[in-house]
Amino acid sequence: MYLTLVLLKDVDGEGDIGFDVMLPCPYDDECTGSAWAPAYSITSLFQALNGDLDGHEDIVRTVHGGAGDVDQEADDHAAQALAVGD
Repeated sequence: MYLTLVLLKDVDGEGDIGFDVMLPCPYDDECTGSAWAPAYSITSLFQALNGDLDGHEDIVRTVHGGAGDVDQEADDHAAQALAVGD
């Protein structure tokens, strides 16, 4: 097993740094996209390995947007339209 982390510089506009961890899309088992959740500590990394961050309020999906994005079907259609244009 491995985790992919990203270093975020200037997270809050005051020069602070942070990390996000990449997860599989927690909202659609058939989705091949990924999601990013904040990694505050080693505990967050352990939770990422166990799937415990899937319901995190700050998770952002690369294909469907954030957890508050209720228009997933429209996102799917937009992604398909972009793929057809390529």
